Amino acid sequence: RVFQHYGPATIEKIQEDPYSMTREVRGVGFKTADSLALGLGFGSNSSSRLRAGILHCLQEWQGNGHCAIPIPLLLEQASKLLEVDDNHVQKAFDLCLQEEEVQITGDLVQEKILASVEKQISMRVATLLYTERLNLKSHLNLNMEKLSSLQKAFPEIILSEEQHETLRRSVGNSLSVITGGPGVGKTTILKILTYLFVSSGCKVKLCAPTGKAARRMESVTRHSASTLHKLLQYKGSFDFAANEENPLEGDVFIVDEASMLDIWLFYALLKALPADATLILVGDVDQLPSVGPGHVLRDLIETELVPVSCLKQIFRQQKTSGIIAAAHSVNRGIWVEPEDSQDFYFIEADNPKRVQELLLKMLVERIPKRYGLHPVLDIQILAPMYRGDAGIDSLNRILQETLNPHEQDVQFGTRLFRAGDKVMQLENNYDKEVFNGDQGMIEAIDPSAQQMAVRFEDKVLVYTRSEIEELTLCYAASVHKVQGSEFSCVILVLMNSHFTMLKRNLVYTAITRGKSLVIVLGQKRALMKAVEDTTGQSRITLLKTRILDLIANLEG
Repeated sequence: RVFQHYGPATIEKIQEDPYSMTREVRGVGFKTADSLALGLGFGSNSSSRLRAGILHCLQEWQGNGHCAIPIPLLLEQASKLLEVDDNHVQKAFDLCLQEEEVQITGDLVQEKILASVEKQISMRVATLLYTERLNLKSHLNLNMEKLSSLQKAFPEIILSEEQHETLRRSVGNSLSVITGGPGVGKTTILKILTYLFVSSGCKVKLCAPTGKAARRMESVTRHSASTLHKLLQYKGSFDFAANEENPLEGDVFIVDEASMLDIWLFYALLKALPADATLILVGDVDQLPSVGPGHVLRDLIETELVPVSCLKQIFRQQKTSGIIAAAHSVNRGIWVEPEDSQDFYFIEADNPKRVQELLLKMLVERIPKRYGLHPVLDIQILAPMYRGDAGIDSLNRILQETLNPHEQDVQFGTRLFRAGDKVMQLENNYDKEVFNGDQGMIEAIDPSAQQMAVRFEDKVLVYTRSEIEELTLCYAASVHKVQGSEFSCVILVLMNSHFTMLKRNLVYTAITRGKSLVIVLGQKRALMKAVEDTTGQSRITLLKTRILDLIANLEG
């Protein structure tokens, strides 16, 4: 990878400054470069090392979703990592400032590029908020008479006043947010909004962060939808063909599962929007935030400047759902197990061995017999962590052995696969048009050719040896990996050993992935801990502050 980047100059480049690899070669981290540099005789107090260590600590925070870090905390963490005294770290930090690698705002510091992106987003959000919409309003002529005519198009739908107001707010503004928990009618609003805009002659673009979410949008609205990466024409290395110079074509852009938008993807979308576009973000702000840095949806809502529709009314057909009741109970932080539920159950299991026994019994006997669900195609096991006897890796091995026992193992690297295995795509592959989180089934493996054929819904794709690294078993998966997906049945494993990951929004997100049946399997104490724990749900960002400051300056 390093040689591919530098070519014939590789040795010279490494000898000159091994730490440059951390900035210039994707996948080379600080610890790798540091080990090499110290072996080559670079001093532990070298300026290049200290600056690389500081930037590494910043990037670690970004990896946890933050856009900024308190300055004293950064200096403390850098001192521990580099094992040098505070004075050396302070001097290196001052040099980072001088070289404009980082930027300070108040008592927070962030990478210069991230600060720049937040500022750019703020300006584009302000522009959307101040954009005149008279032409589009006139074109749509959305009044009560127009809304009443919806009854002919959707005779099965009776809109609440809350939903009527949401439609008016979404159509009447260049930027708006629709949020709410399960069962409150977000899908209905999405369907009707699409109909309203399309029937009024607007060019509508529907999109979502994941392939599954995009396909669900398409199914609900009967209007084409795509992933954001496909819409923006991703070229690799986070470069998109759609941008300011080559804007997207369209009048209205609706993004579903918007809680998954990180700062980079939201910026890429805003850059590519036409000047007179309408942008509507739909999502549940209480679900897990984006994997990447930022808390975009929450920051926009908390400005109290972006028009927000917060749907709260649970509809009659959903009020008897134990899944809906459990999800809202978790989100309120007061656990009340649904009574007489036919679709939600908590089953106690005090140790990993008991979890495994009950899990196999439910998958092989109980659920298929009672609900008619397929143990592989219809049921998704979720867990908070990969390690441990009740972790994802261990569960996948046991489930593979039980649910797909007869096929021969074929080893690729550290992974064992069999024909008939359920697998997940771990990263976006635009050549194959499969995306992070997409699930498929292995149809055949050719060990001699080191190839594998995998079926994803309506297509079969051949994976070469190097591409197989993009796949993993997914009888069991992490909650983060299934954001934007839904399953007929979800079984969530929660144990005290998952302690560090037991958070309210993780359990809430997991429960809302199930459509017909949700089972929480594990220790009651683990469930209660998760319901009560909201630590780590907030992220340090400056987007909200930047938007508020910019608008205040414009109005002042």
